[in-house]
Amino acid sequence: MAFARARVELKGSLSHSGGPRFFKKGLPQILTIPSHIEYYQAVGGFSVTMLGNAKAKAAPPPPVPVEEPSEDGLMEAELKKMKVAELHEVAKEMGLEIEPDAKKLALIKAILAAQ
Repeated sequence: MAFARARVELKGSLSHSGGPRFFKKGLPQILTIPSHIEYYQAVGGFSVTMLGNAKAKAAPPPPVPVEEPSEDGLMEAELKKMKVAELHEVAKEMGLEIEPDAKKLALIKAILAAQ
């Protein structure tokens, strides 16, 4: 079994109490338990530096969601950039009956559902 050592330091907030250890900003800790090292590599907000020849398994990067264009080419990201008035116009062109005071998210969901 390989011996793992890592220097772990909190980057963002002033303190962190979740997970197996308590951290204060500016006070790095040396960890030797591989599962703890992997936890802080995966959780984010920490600087993890492997020490010596030891290597812990790096957490796989989170999958990047790929948005597929709908049949008429409108993607959710494009709809979110539009103003409410523009979304009402798109809904009208699609023949959707939308209330005049509908919220932006409701309009986007209705448009995507109708495609």
